[in-house]
Amino acid sequence: MMTLQFIGNVHADEPVGRELLILLANWICNNHMKDPLVRLIAENMHLHIFPSMNPDGYALKRLGNENNTVLNRDFPYQVTSCNFGFLTSFFMKTKLNLKIVLHK
Repeated sequence: MMTLQFIGNVHADEPVGRELLILLANWICNNHMKDPLVRLIAENMHLHIFPSMNPDGYALKRLGNENNTVLNRDFPYQVTSCNFGFLTSFFMKTKLNLKIVLHK
């Protein structure tokens, strides 16, 4: 099964990506039972949608996070099975838990 990962709002003062990913998640949730394309996507892909990679910076309305770190300077160039754990550790540190459940 194909996996797609969408990450928005790395630069917290650039919220357009965050808003688009929230719209994407809402579109999938609202249409998965009535739109064949959405059903095809939802049932045949693993989607990882992270609307805000920098939620504390977004709340503070600045480029960096709470520690004033600009996240794209610490972002891996390529996500592989070896460095994918940085996302897990990030969400565990921020205690952010997002879960979208689609019911048939």
